[in-house]
Amino acid sequence: MKYPMMRHHLAISLLLSTVLCSKMSLAQVDRPIEFTETDPFNNAQWNSSQVTVLGFKLGMKRSDAAQVAQSRGLSLEELKGSPCVATVCSVFGKEGWTGVDLLYDSRDTVSKISIDAYVADLSEKLARGLIVRVLRGSTQRLMSDYSDKLRRELLGMEDERCVKPPKTTAAVQSYYNEYKYNRLGLMFHVETIEKAEVTSPRSDHIVRVAIFLIPPN
Repeated sequence: MKYPMMRHHLAISLLLSTVLCSKMSLAQVDRPIEFTETDPFNNAQWNSSQVTVLGFKLGMKRSDAAQVAQSRGLSLEELKGSPCVATVCSVFGKEGWTGVDLLYDSRDTVSKISIDAYVADLSEKLARGLIVRVLRGSTQRLMSDYSDKLRRELLGMEDERCVKPPKTTAAVQSYYNEYKYNRLGLMFHVETIEKAEVTSPRSDHIVRVAIFLIPPN
C-alpha cells in the first residue's frame, strides 16, 4: 500500500521540479546581456531592450541611472567634475571618461546609449573611451579595428544607410556614414578623417566609430 503514496509524492516532486526549472529558464532568458561582460556581436540573437552597458539600459529613469552609477563607482557628468542634468550625460570612472554617454528624452528616461571610440588612429595618439579595453572577442575587435566588411560579417547587411556629403577644409577631408539595424536596435556612426598632407604611410587617416543602442523595431 506504500507504492501509490510513493508515486503520489514522486508526481508532486516532478511537477515542482518542472515549475522551478521553467522559472529558472525564464529568469535566464530575461536576464540582461551586459555589454562589457559578454561578446554580443559574436551572436546577435538579441535586441537593445535586452542589453545593459555598465548596468545602464534603455528606458531607465534618470534617478535610477544615478543609482546604478553610484553602485558601480561611476559618475554622470556633463563636463568633467560637474553633475549632469542635461539631455546628454557622460559616464566617468576613476580613470576618466568610459566612452559611454546616456541620452535622455523629454520624459527624463534613457532613449539612447552611445559607446564611442577612436578605432584607427594612424596620425597621432588619441584617447579612447576606456570601455573599449574591457570589451570581448568580436565586439572588441570591431570597436578596435573597425571595417564595414567585419561589421557585415558579424551582424549582416544593415537595414538603413545614410551617407552624408564629405566636409573639406584646407587640412582634412571627412566622410560620415550611418548604418542602422532595426531589429537589433543598433546604429553605427562612422567618421573617416583624411589628412590633406600625408607625411608617412601611417599618418593618412583617422576612423572614429560610435555605436548607439536605440529602441528596436
